Amino acid sequence: MAVLQRIASGITGHLSLVFVGAMAVGLLWQELAAVVQPTIRYGLMLVIYIGFLTVDLDRLKEELKSWRYHLYLLVLLQLAIPALIYVVLRAVTSPLPNAHAWSLGMLLVLAVPAGAITPSLCLMFKAKFERSLLILITTSLAVPLTLPLLLRAASGGAMRVPLEPIEAFLAMIVVFPAVAAVLTRRLAPRVVRVIEPRIALLSVLCLATIIIGSVAGLRDPLTANPGILAEMLGISAAAFLAAYALGWFAGAKKAWPDRMTVAIAATWTNVGLAIVLANEFFREAMPLVVLFTVSTEITWNAIFVPGQWLARRFEEASAGPAQA
Repeated sequence: MAVLQRIASGITGHLSLVFVGAMAVGLLWQELAAVVQPTIRYGLMLVIYIGFLTVDLDRLKEELKSWRYHLYLLVLLQLAIPALIYVVLRAVTSPLPNAHAWSLGMLLVLAVPAGAITPSLCLMFKAKFERSLLILITTSLAVPLTLPLLLRAASGGAMRVPLEPIEAFLAMIVVFPAVAAVLTRRLAPRVVRVIEPRIALLSVLCLATIIIGSVAGLRDPLTANPGILAEMLGISAAAFLAAYALGWFAGAKKAWPDRMTVAIAATWTNVGLAIVLANEFFREAMPLVVLFTVSTEITWNAIFVPGQWLARRFEEASAGPAQA
């Protein structure tokens, strides 16, 4: 048992290595990736389900009193920040041959709900835990409406992917597991107690499986132009840092913990959902969008280091601000 615990700790403690390894396994072993690929939507539903098992709705009663602020955060996180970064990215990367795939992939990544890891990061960064829980819930419930709206605006009527199925798909893959988790927590607390200690490990293994399946059929485009990996990583790192900064400055009249909560929610989104969406709806028409979303798992993890450094700098710069 102790050996298994050490293995689990090693897996959850080295996320970047696990996800890079999963990407490598999928690219090198394309037969395995092809077998796993049809199942990744169910892996994501499991990740969302077990993530919501940790949400205690009773802790949100006080936070719900600030419903106007949360409505502002919903518009900011689900529409304004992703749209702004998409527009800037399209302009900045326009000389690149794959600019549209990169900007569309980043739009998917930033416009999905806050990641299940958001509350844990808020504890780590000394931000608002309850606020992050409510952000996780509201962004997850709103994404079937907000993401298709952004895709319609980004396409300008030229999108080669039908958007109506995306709305139904998002409702199925996000809302249903979230509701099921809330019901499980209410009606079967013993199940929650059994799963809760293993949530981190289960989530990482499911996400690694999603990455393996998502790169099915993508080895040839990558090996034909290996330099695009560095290109994708650089673009997504810049976009994540921009989202972090925009989230921070958008809460300029709030105290440091409030602003940090928004910065975290804007940056560490549910990349697994973006990968599954790209795989379901863009694989045939724009396969590089799938490859881009998969590559963002690397920068999504790597950005923890500068994120923590910036959090300390922001805390020092904002020492003693008055709560608005």
